[in-house]
This record gives sequence, structure tokens and C-alpha cells, in this order.
Amino acid sequence: MIWSTPLVGFVEGECAVTSDAVYAATDSGLYRLTRDAGQPLWFARVQGLSGSKRVLARGNRVLTSGVGSVQAHDGATGTLLWERSFDVNKASPDFADLAADDALLYVGLRDGRSLALAQSDGQIVWEHSIATAAWSFGGLIGGSTIAGDTLYVTANRYLSANGFEEAAVVVALDRRTGRELWRYQSGGIDSGIGHAAVLAGATLVVTDAYTGYVIAIDAATGVERWRRLLRGFFFGAPVVRGDTVFAATAASRIYALAASDGRTLWTGELDAGATSLDVCRSELFVGDLHVEVRSASSGRRVGLAFEGSAEEIVTSLVKVVEDVAYVGTNRRLIAFRCR
Repeated sequence: MIWSTPLVGFVEGECAVTSDAVYAATDSGLYRLTRDAGQPLWFARVQGLSGSKRVLARGNRVLTSGVGSVQAHDGATGTLLWERSFDVNKASPDFADLAADDALLYVGLRDGRSLALAQSDGQIVWEHSIATAAWSFGGLIGGSTIAGDTLYVTANRYLSANGFEEAAVVVALDRRTGRELWRYQSGGIDSGIGHAAVLAGATLVVTDAYTGYVIAIDAATGVERWRRLLRGFFFGAPVVRGDTVFAATAASRIYALAASDGRTLWTGELDAGATSLDVCRSELFVGDLHVEVRSASSGRRVGLAFEGSAEEIVTSLVKVVEDVAYVGTNRRLIAFRCR
């Protein structure tokens, strides 16, 4: 452990890390801390960040989405620069992972729309309906991923009125205009995506929050390359290093798969159902109730960076930047040095 800093509220989602600062959302608001020591520099009370899945730092702005709104704060002071509000009951942006380039912020809404907002003032530059008129029962955006001039948007298409039956959808858009390039929909009625797609070279990889599929899709054409059914569904996204896809399930299982064909390289059993993981040098930091550390080459247990208890558990996603893993609990934000 490098540092541990108490914060007000549960630490949520995935923090943002810059050269000198860490920005973290809690269910009480937004924090800026020094990167080297975790010293709090400012706190901005923001409503609705309990639903925040990702905080992004771009230039001098910190961009967040929560229940009912998207905000931009001044990175140096925490001052609110702009806020765009949405209908909480119909179009909240709280479920979808954010993405951003140098000028635009890409947001997914609960009504199935994908938006590009200007980072300067929050104005809508373009919008595209991922949930088309053919989606009789609606759908839900999972997140956005940028690769070159393309924006990849994941979604769940509901196939029944109660949402019990659903299909995973990935749509490729021109990130400058929102024009649709191709669309993929998984076969069957038992798969869905709750996160942004992850790139493995020229392949998009997603994990299924419904049954437990790992699905690989050609990024240029939208054609499914392979799929694997693993034990347990997924709360979080996979992570890719080189030609290996790592994924951890709610059934306390962790897997390494070959990105080329999905074959299993190794598998292991965790202490609890995983919510997220990330690669840190030769190790995997896995968030469940604890923070387990595993060998990236074999899945062998290396240790326990943080042990959960009845009073404190992991509540955020694991975020790794330059050999440091950042993890939030219901009490604090912690930074770990990996090896």
C-alpha cells in the first residue's frame, strides 16, 4: 500500500488519474487528491454520483455522469463549469461507461440514445438512436469505446416486456458525425452487456452480464469471431494485455483466454464473486469483497492486497495506471504498488 485516504461516502465507479492528481467519485460528491500521497485538495458536493461508472479527466476538465445528469468541473478548483440534465425516469446517463476524445464526451442514455456532447459547454453535437423503432421493448446503453475515428457503443436490447429476455448489441458509429457503420446483435435471448467494449487488436471483446459469455467481434465488420461460455455472469468488463483476455465472474472464477480464438489458457477460483479486475505489471488486481492479487501468467494467488470485513468492503472498480492500482471502499481510496 502506498497511501490510504478516508473519503466521505462509498467510492464508486472508476477513478481518473492524471500526471499529478486522482479524481474519485463517491455517493456524496467528487474529490481531487494528490497522486503521490493521496492528500485531498478539494471536494465538490455533486448529486447522483452514486450511479457514476467512470470519471474522465480531459485537459483542465473533469467529466462525470450520474443519476440524471452529466457534469464538467474545473480540474484545479472543482468549480462546476456546466451540467446537462436528463429525465431520471427515462433517459438517465448513469448506467453507461463514458468515453471522450480531445473535444467530445460520448454518453449513453437509458432510453437507448448515444450522444456526443461538446466538452466546452455540454451542448449536443450529435445523437444516434441505438434503440431503433424495431426495439419494441426498448434497450439500455452499456458504454462507449473510441478507436481511431470510430465509436463503438454496446447495448442491451430487451426482447420481452419485463426485460427477462435480451440480446447483446454492438454498434459502430463515425465518432465525428454519429453515422452508423455496422451493427451486431448476438443470437438467442440470453445475453446482455453492462460495460463498454474492450479492444484486443482488431477485435472487440465484451462480457455477458446475463449468462456468462465472452464474445469477440471483428472491429471492422461487426462479424462475431468467437464466443465462450464461462462459469458465472459478469459484473465488469474484461481486460486485455497483448494477445490475452482476462475475465473474472460473479461465480468466483477468473480466466485467461487467447484473444485469437477464445481458448482457455488458465483458470482459477477466487475468494468471492468478482466485480472488476485490471492488469498491473505481472499481476492481476481483482476486486470482489477484497482485493486479490493473482499472477497474470498462471492465475496463481500472489496475495491479498486488501481484506474485506463486515465494516469495510471494496465498492469501486479497480483502476491501474503506471504500476499503481487504485481501489475504493465504503470508507476510503487506496493506492497499491504492484510488482
